[in-house]
Amino acid sequence: MLTTGLKLKSLIKYFDVSKGEDDVRIVYDATANMLNSCVWVPSFWLPTIESLIRALIHHSWMTDRDIADMFLNFQLAESAKPFTGVDLSPLYNEGEPIDPKWAYWDRNLMGFAASPHNSVLMALIVEEVVRG
Repeated sequence: MLTTGLKLKSLIKYFDVSKGEDDVRIVYDATANMLNSCVWVPSFWLPTIESLIRALIHHSWMTDRDIADMFLNFQLAESAKPFTGVDLSPLYNEGEPIDPKWAYWDRNLMGFAASPHNSVLMALIVEEVVRG
């Protein structure tokens, strides 16, 4: 999102990751700007394969719920957005008259301590809504 009306207080770093020959992904890294030291996140238990297998019987059905792949489906809290500024100026040629060159990231991001908890919580809420 462009910085329309939002006062940025901190920038986050980003870098590219190659996924195959023709696919490049951008990773927004919240570990570099001290944001994690300013948030409280409840701890929560993540199952291991051993604990999952103990709960299965021969009629069990399973699905893969890779929450990390779903980070981009869920928005950050409004209070976190001012701390997720992104400097886009390296993407432009020098002197190019495109403004603003800063934006903010508004989705869960890698390296942010609250992202796994927020994504799991929102996925469970979505499941509850879908099931009625």
